[in-house]
Amino acid sequence: MKSRSFIFSVLVFAVLMTSTLFSQVDYSTATLRGIVTDQAGAVIAGATITATNTSTGISKVVKTSSEGAYRLSALPPGAYQVTTVAGGFSKEVFKGLELTVGQSATYDVHLKVGVASEVVEVDGDNTNLPLIQTDQSQQANTINSLQVQELPNLNRNFTNDVYTLPGVSNSDSTRAQNPGFTGYLTTGFSIGGSNGRNNLSTIDGGENEYGTGQYRVTNLPVDAIQEYQVNRNAFAAEFGFTNGSAINIVTKSGGQKWHGDAFGYFRDQHTEATNFFNGLEGFPKAFSQNVYMGGSLGGPIVKDKVFFFTAYEFQRLDTPFFNSILNSSEAQGISAPGLGANCGAQIASGLPDQLCYVNALKASGNPFLVGFANGITPGLTPLNNPALAKILNRDNGVFNAPDRLHNVIMRFDYQKSERDSFTLRAGYVHNNFHSAIAGITNSTPDGSGLFVRDFSILGTWTRTISSNLLN
Repeated sequence: MKSRSFIFSVLVFAVLMTSTLFSQVDYSTATLRGIVTDQAGAVIAGATITATNTSTGISKVVKTSSEGAYRLSALPPGAYQVTTVAGGFSKEVFKGLELTVGQSATYDVHLKVGVASEVVEVDGDNTNLPLIQTDQSQQANTINSLQVQELPNLNRNFTNDVYTLPGVSNSDSTRAQNPGFTGYLTTGFSIGGSNGRNNLSTIDGGENEYGTGQYRVTNLPVDAIQEYQVNRNAFAAEFGFTNGSAINIVTKSGGQKWHGDAFGYFRDQHTEATNFFNGLEGFPKAFSQNVYMGGSLGGPIVKDKVFFFTAYEFQRLDTPFFNSILNSSEAQGISAPGLGANCGAQIASGLPDQLCYVNALKASGNPFLVGFANGITPGLTPLNNPALAKILNRDNGVFNAPDRLHNVIMRFDYQKSERDSFTLRAGYVHNNFHSAIAGITNSTPDGSGLFVRDFSILGTWTRTISSNLLN
């Protein structure tokens, strides 16, 4: 038994120390790799590669191996400047390199003979990078910060932009007709015909779902999202937990300069079409109002070391709920189909249809319906019962379903050294739901509500132990 344990320990150590066994992609970071050669194509060992995030000023440094290869892992998504220095060669500075979440980019450097004081600048918009990433197998798309910011987003859902990708459709239609049958919702979208429950969601590398696809953090402020990657299929086994798709979301961090924004959106019944149920029920145009407002702020706490970012979003949603029950067959005490009784035969035999209806309710076996039938039996017609008529009149008409959502997120980034970086993200949700969207049956005076008070926290520590070992 001891020999087996020793062999297992040796195998684990060997796997950890093997430079070729880096994972293909990262949940919330990017990887930059390549080979440094001279003009004749000979590899250059010992060249120093420095990747500097132009937003934060944070740098990571690595030296090329004996084969001239280098690899920089766990790079936060963003714009980078890559500097290459080697003895006997001119310094090369590649500006404008954009790395996205989950990307494994390849940039091969070709140095010219010269001295370090000579600088060769390469301006790029990623055109110097290969179009095909041969070390990745998945079909994936990236929703970048410009898309998150500029694409229309009527309900401020932080993953709405996923519908711009191929093979994506809405999977919520059936649940909207019969909500809440499991107590949990889903991601709301289907990729390649899959179920909306089969999607894994992560935020900054932390798993963000209940096991049904429903988000753990449900109302992330849109202004807090930097970008996200959607892995549709054939992605690496490191993702796990899903046989559908993997969505990796990255939140924004502060930069070298203080920056912020504020926004406000408004619409009501005067700026939108008449609700379908207004005309159907004969009600006047109902009050409807959506107000979205918030903002963000980010910047440095300690230059090149500690950065701060926060975002807040408030949603005031007033949705009309139509409840026309006074004209219903149930309220008038006439026969209603589908209650398990053959009213036609009973009426033909001389039984009043009101009694047929009551008997159908009693025969249903539902305790609520049985109790209701017993309560209306003396008057046969519910409206003839003063107590029931009072309740039915109170709950008849058009009612407002008010939802009030408050969402705030704070993030701190600390670069202790070239080897160690830390991230702390905290979020708080204060939501009051009364609308059917949240699974509430109705918003009448007898309706119910769903009140959410949720606090989430995530911390990461990334350490570069050596040139071929990252934790």
